[in-house]
Amino acid sequence: MIGCKKKDVSYDQNTTACGTKNPLANLAWLKNEFQDIANYPDMNGIVLYEYNGEEVINIYKSYYSSTYGRPFYCNGKQMQFNSGDDLKNYLEKRKKIAVLFGKKFDLTP
Repeated sequence: MIGCKKKDVSYDQNTTACGTKNPLANLAWLKNEFQDIANYPDMNGIVLYEYNGEEVINIYKSYYSSTYGRPFYCNGKQMQFNSGDDLKNYLEKRKKIAVLFGKKFDLTP
């Protein structure tokens, strides 16, 4: 019988983000986002950044039209950019802290 086989998903459960240990399991909004991509670490990712003194979690889903992913504040609210300059500023000034999930997201800027 041929079918889909559930993969074991591995990630560092000791990581702390947004004041929460293992945020992929313990932040409700992030857990929902993670469950959507958990079986596809080669095509998706979740990365923790610091921007303007705040932690920001970028979610990269293969079906997003943007290669920049979607950044969220710790409360689950998506960041909004009023202009291309705002987005450029974010991309230039954010600092990558940790890759929470995904294989292609190394720790380079």
